[in-house]
Amino acid sequence: MDLFPSPWFHLGGDEYFGLAWKECPGCQKLAQAAREAGEDNAELQTMFSKCLGDHDKYLLYRRLMRRVCAFVVSKGRQPVLWDDLSWQGNYPAGVVVNQ
Repeated sequence: MDLFPSPWFHLGGDEYFGLAWKECPGCQKLAQAAREAGEDNAELQTMFSKCLGDHDKYLLYRRLMRRVCAFVVSKGRQPVLWDDLSWQGNYPAGVVVNQ
């Protein structure tokens, strides 16, 4: 964190296609748990139906980003995310989602 002294910390990661997650049984269990927890809906399915790679990658991407955001916040920084995969992600307070 010392390498980047800004109060904001951009996490990126939105370029990932999710193909390895599709092949991972543990990842698929996490994606299913996200669906069962109500993190998926018809609007999101439509939005991501034409994306490159695994169409369910947003479920795991958002889970991962929530964990990374919590870490960044614990270090006194404000996380910044791109909105394409982060949309409707239920992130910690203070997270900035860029368009």
